[in-house]
Amino acid sequence: IDLSKPWLIITSPKEQFIYTNQTTFTIIGQAEIGAAVFLNGEDLYTQGGSFYTQISDQQEGLNTYEVMAVDHVGNRNISMISIFQDITPPILLVEHPPEDLVTNDRILQISGLTEMGVLVRINNLIVQVENGLFTMPMTLQEGVNKITIQAVDLAKNHKVVRFEVIYDVTPPDVEMVYPVRDEAVNHSTVLVSGNVEADVAEVRVNQVPLPIRFGSFSKSYKLSEGENLILVEVTDRAGNSISRRYTLLLDTSSPVLVLDGPIDGIYSTEETVRVSGRVDVGAKVTVNDEEVEVSGGFFSYDAPLAETPPGGDPNLLVIVAYDEVGNTAVEKVRVYRDTHAPDFAVYETSPSITSDFINITGLVVDVDDVLAMTINEIPIQPNSKGYFAAYVPLQMGENVFVIQATDVAGNTHEEQVTIERTKLEVSDTGIMGLGNSSWMMLVLFLVIGLAAGLMLLYILESRKGVPQ
Repeated sequence: IDLSKPWLIITSPKEQFIYTNQTTFTIIGQAEIGAAVFLNGEDLYTQGGSFYTQISDQQEGLNTYEVMAVDHVGNRNISMISIFQDITPPILLVEHPPEDLVTNDRILQISGLTEMGVLVRINNLIVQVENGLFTMPMTLQEGVNKITIQAVDLAKNHKVVRFEVIYDVTPPDVEMVYPVRDEAVNHSTVLVSGNVEADVAEVRVNQVPLPIRFGSFSKSYKLSEGENLILVEVTDRAGNSISRRYTLLLDTSSPVLVLDGPIDGIYSTEETVRVSGRVDVGAKVTVNDEEVEVSGGFFSYDAPLAETPPGGDPNLLVIVAYDEVGNTAVEKVRVYRDTHAPDFAVYETSPSITSDFINITGLVVDVDDVLAMTINEIPIQPNSKGYFAAYVPLQMGENVFVIQATDVAGNTHEEQVTIERTKLEVSDTGIMGLGNSSWMMLVLFLVIGLAAGLMLLYILESRKGVPQ
């Protein structure tokens, strides 16, 4: 009687339960010589007890194979082989870092999710996996850090994730277009603008985020009178930041301009006129676009004058004071330059006369140009048409009369008239030596006497008819 099992040895695979990602596999073994070998009930060819078979029709998942040796009396020896075929790469999800991370943190925490039983390596360092979760800190180097995460399951399927992390601790650069310095301005709206690098993630001006377009940013801001703070903050993708602070002083007040001279509408005979006054300290002054020297807020300048023709326009002096931000104060002064004395003519008079008085007359060419007119310092007034007359006494002998006309500029025209008063001469003819005219005088007195007598007679006759 033989009750012993035939011996059976499986040399490949060596484990009874294996994982594989192969679609075919081989079973190799040795059985007792003379025993028949079956695989899942199918007879296997043996030679000297050795057997070999290749399986290619297994399904993904668990495949169970029964290898049985049967000797000539029917004793059996069974060996079970379980093969789990898995051709799907394991799940590998990287939760951190995100894609294309740029950071200024030197220590990077890498974490992710995979399947149970999967071996995870990060840059060839084995990482502990608990319930499918893994995490590992990594020290970064300045610049680009290449990271490879590899997951290998029990069936030797691989899943690899590669990415780069940039470690950047250099602050970003910003090129300001405006403002570029602390300054004073006289316009209430300014355009804050600048250019930044490609890796800049955010620009804030006074805490307000601004859009970045093609590396540039800009925004208009309303200023208040006085000091205004402009704070520009630039942050790159790594979190590095830089800030710029500017103070803009809004000044819309015109500078003080006090003009001491000349007076508007003044007349002058000089080639220049002194323009003087005072302004705020620090302000500049121009006279007809010519910059003049200012010292301690005071200025003085001799402005050239052109001759003003009769009835023409005066010299216009434009005095402008402007401060450092461009605010201006303007004064305009008209100055007449007149170097021509007023013109007049004295009508001809007799050079010799016996009367006690004489009437001196004449005509002023431009009466509007005359400020004062005198005869021997006695004021006379021409009429609107320029005619003047003066009834002046005569002294016995030579009388010299000086007629002067002065215009508003101080120009004086002078004429001199000499008249001699002579004694009345007695004639040898006529009544009582009165000359040839004495006869006419006698007739005149007779006529007057006759008229007076007739008037008296008329009055007496009129009274006779009045009752007593």
